[in-house]
Amino acid sequence: MSFVAQLIFCTWLDASQMTLIPIVVVLFVVGRFLFWIGYLIPMHNRMYRALGNPQTWFPTAGMLIFSIYKLLITTFGYV
Repeated sequence: MSFVAQLIFCTWLDASQMTLIPIVVVLFVVGRFLFWIGYLIPMHNRMYRALGNPQTWFPTAGMLIFSIYKLLITTFGYV
């Protein structure tokens, strides 16, 4: 989902804003790593995975929301 969101997000960015893509990729990789570390902790408590899950979900959701917003602005002229 993050890969698809990044591809869509890239279509709306100009050259100076493309620095956001490596930042989002780093957030995703670090978030997945923290989520994996949460599984290595004994007892598999959800609390230990709580840091990694939103760190991967929020940037992906933000990119999709921004892309939908830009699509509505350019296609229909909604504000």
